[in-house]
Amino acid sequence: MNKRNNLLLLCVAILWTIFLLVQKPWQGDAHQRTAAHVGLLFPKLQYQTEQVRRVKVMDGIDSVTLQLSESGRWRVVEKQHPMDMARLTMVIQNLAEINTIDVVSVNPEKHSVYGVADGQGTRVQVYAENDLLIADWIAGSLRHQEIGAGQKPVMEFYMRDGRSDVVYLSGEAIHPPANPTTWCDTHFLAQIEDRAITSVQRTDFVTSESWQIERAPQSGADAWDLAAPVVRPALSYAGESLAFSITGLRAADVVATMNSDGADDARYGFPQDRFIVGIGELNFEFELGDPAPAVGQRYFRVAGIPYIYTLSDYDVSQLRMPVQRLLDDSQD
Repeated sequence: MNKRNNLLLLCVAILWTIFLLVQKPWQGDAHQRTAAHVGLLFPKLQYQTEQVRRVKVMDGIDSVTLQLSESGRWRVVEKQHPMDMARLTMVIQNLAEINTIDVVSVNPEKHSVYGVADGQGTRVQVYAENDLLIADWIAGSLRHQEIGAGQKPVMEFYMRDGRSDVVYLSGEAIHPPANPTTWCDTHFLAQIEDRAITSVQRTDFVTSESWQIERAPQSGADAWDLAAPVVRPALSYAGESLAFSITGLRAADVVATMNSDGADDARYGFPQDRFIVGIGELNFEFELGDPAPAVGQRYFRVAGIPYIYTLSDYDVSQLRMPVQRLLDDSQD
């Protein structure tokens, strides 16, 4: 074989080597290599849910830490308040089921382009004992949103495991809130149906607009009677509206832990109104105080719960019905 043929064979060998290094055919074609990455983003998390001890949620504006205490109770650290366990269960389940649709990038310099760089987007970190990080989800920019008539919106966004450079296109996922108050368990009568409310008594310490309204089942399924300051039929709508508002009560914010020295009355203006709600043989009692510094909120506390809350002015207006709004004028 002459020198020219040797040189030709050498060139072919070099080109073939370059082709192999670039194309990596042993890993399959481009589609096969992408498909190899598709699947659960955190495949082990579904088996680690009982090991979760702490969760952090950050969105660049707010952040919240959810911690399992030594007593076995979950708390919102920033508010030192019991947390909404149903919300946490949903978030952990969602993380365990997140699917990756496609590989978008493996270049860390492109993270900011997709909104998944450190400090961008929504980040959820899940820890087991000894601060072992078992999931680190960064959800970035929205790529596509499709809303069909009468259908659930379909959204695709960029995401990555915070411990990896690989950026994926997401499957269906829920962005959890990072506001601490949102995580607090303040839906006080979540398990109570409207029809379980049998009476509502309001004592107004400021304008003397006090009243008491009671269900009157003998007069009809949704009938109510005014028991004070006069005895007469009440508007069915007024009674049902009060019951609906009370079962839906949820604090706007958690302000502080209640003091046992009685100073809360002067500090927060309690009581301006006191409500005693009859639920079968039990009573649910709460009080309204002064307007809070937060716009559109008023101080609020519940008997037997050691926290000071705020309630939205809208909720307050639904509770502070004047007597005239309760009366059934058709009975005159």
